[in-house]
Amino acid sequence: MKKNIIKNIISFVFLSFVFFVAGHLASSVAQAQSANLVILPTNLPANPGGIKAILENILKWILGIFGTIAIISFVVSGLQYFMAAGDEKNMDTAKRNMTYSIIGIIVALASFVIIQAIDTALRGNSTTF
Repeated sequence: MKKNIIKNIISFVFLSFVFFVAGHLASSVAQAQSANLVILPTNLPANPGGIKAILENILKWILGIFGTIAIISFVVSGLQYFMAAGDEKNMDTAKRNMTYSIIGIIVALASFVIIQAIDTALRGNSTTF
């Protein structure tokens, strides 16, 4: 069970990294090709961010949902611990759930920091986020 959770967390972070890098590569390729490319006007509204902005927004939503679920599970496990009323089995279950939710919060925050660090590194500047 624990191995599956760790594998899922690692897979999530890896896929987030892959999508983020793919967005930056697609953006840089599009910028390189647009120097020689003539685009005819279509009278459609311009997409300000392209695929990079779409991927960034998806990642922000996923991280926000993941973090929110982790915080909610932390509160629920606290209520479980409170409602255990001295029953050792229920208290151990609540402690285990609380540990997993703390790990989830740490992973959500760490993945956000990692994505921002990769973004800064790929842009080649030292802007703050």
